[in-house]
Amino acid sequence: MTGYCPVASGTVASCFTAVCIFMVFLLCGITPQVLMFTLLGLVALYCIGISCTYYYVSQRDSSEYDTSEIVVDEAVGQIIALIIPFSALMVLQLVEGNRVFVDTVLSSNKYIAMLFIVSLIGFRAFDILKPGIVGRFDRTKTVTSIFMDDVMAGVYAGCCALFIILVMIIAYRYLDEGI
Repeated sequence: MTGYCPVASGTVASCFTAVCIFMVFLLCGITPQVLMFTLLGLVALYCIGISCTYYYVSQRDSSEYDTSEIVVDEAVGQIIALIIPFSALMVLQLVEGNRVFVDTVLSSNKYIAMLFIVSLIGFRAFDILKPGIVGRFDRTKTVTSIFMDDVMAGVYAGCCALFIILVMIIAYRYLDEGI
């Protein structure tokens, strides 16, 4: 539905997706089970989205593949950008002995919102600028490449958000220990 937005339909779809996932995390908590269901939903959305996109593209007379009406790929990329840092935090929480900061991040709406904003801005930046492999997928005109450029933009954004949170954890430990 957001694909018919007259301006920035991809950004609208990404924001809508981030808000939906934020609400799920807020209402259900960030647990391994919630992350697993989110991952399963992502796989289902990818598979259904590829099928629907293939059908949509095959019905069009245009040679343009990635039209602004197709935004399910934005949702997939945005979910990936969110799953990476939260999954890594969950793993840190499970294996780490001193997990004060990780617990604080996962239980604080302020930190969760910050991670969502970093992931959203990062995903949109990588999706618009299309560096490296994101751009290569974008220049390939296949149905799979419609999704793969957003998948890779999501991976880049998720890794950047993860890097930022890891720097925060290291800084927290450094300041906490008074070294």
